[in-house]
Amino acid sequence: MVRADSGRAAAESVAMRLAGRQGHDYVELARTTVRSVARGILGVALIQSILAGLGFLAVGIPGAGLLALICLFLSVIQVGPGLVVVGTIIYVFSVHETTPAMLYAVWGIFVSLIDNFSSPYFWDEALELQ
Repeated sequence: MVRADSGRAAAESVAMRLAGRQGHDYVELARTTVRSVARGILGVALIQSILAGLGFLAVGIPGAGLLALICLFLSVIQVGPGLVVVGTIIYVFSVHETTPAMLYAVWGIFVSLIDNFSSPYFWDEALELQ
């Protein structure tokens, strides 16, 4: 962040006027909260894209690396990898036999729902640090 120092100074100035002596503490709390949430989002996105990519490789989907990169992008912008995973599940059902397709479908659903279970864990950990 290029202008982090000037932004922090401006935020502290406003916070000191609004909250008095506790203004600095509020600014620091906001800074650590934003930083923790950003780390959580990026961490979960990385985990989801790696697991999705492993699933793509396991069933032999062409372009697995590119699809995993798209999953990473969609996870970072908080859409989730579900769009890509549903498309690949349909592809796997049309190309492979039923058993591997079902196993991949379960894996894909698990990967798509990781965000629902792991994000609260990261945020609870961030709150404990504060």
